[in-house]
Amino acid sequence: MEKIEELGIEATKIANQGGIELCHFYYDNLWNDGHGHNMEFYQQISKYYDYIFPTGEEQIKFLKEIAGNPPKRILDIACGTGGYSLELAAQGYNVTAVDLDAGMIKQLSEKASNLSGVSGTLEYIHSDMVRVNEKLQGKFNMAFCIGN
Repeated sequence: MEKIEELGIEATKIANQGGIELCHFYYDNLWNDGHGHNMEFYQQISKYYDYIFPTGEEQIKFLKEIAGNPPKRILDIACGTGGYSLELAAQGYNVTAVDLDAGMIKQLSEKASNLSGVSGTLEYIHSDMVRVNEKLQGKFNMAFCIGN
């Protein structure tokens, strides 16, 4: 097990165990400023995001059941590094992924460039979820926000 020491605490890179403890530590100490404007929490964990919040097979199955067969237009709000968006796009869904943190969108972009079959089915937008409607066009068959 690899330790994450550069964040100022020791936490194990295990989703649903050490990762959750790490999230609670950072939420309590960095994110929760009382106004919801401090993105330092996600900026600090962005390079560990996929370890802390892995894309779950059961969640993908659930999303596909709700959406129906592709092609459907899906909006992933607060997408993080895009695990769910990439998986759904690879399976033929037209996905628009939105996140407030530019580092998360950058990681999503890098991951997407290394995958075949998602170039025409995935769009990603750096935006606040509250104002995302200003950047979107058309309607979606489904929208989801996992983990927020």
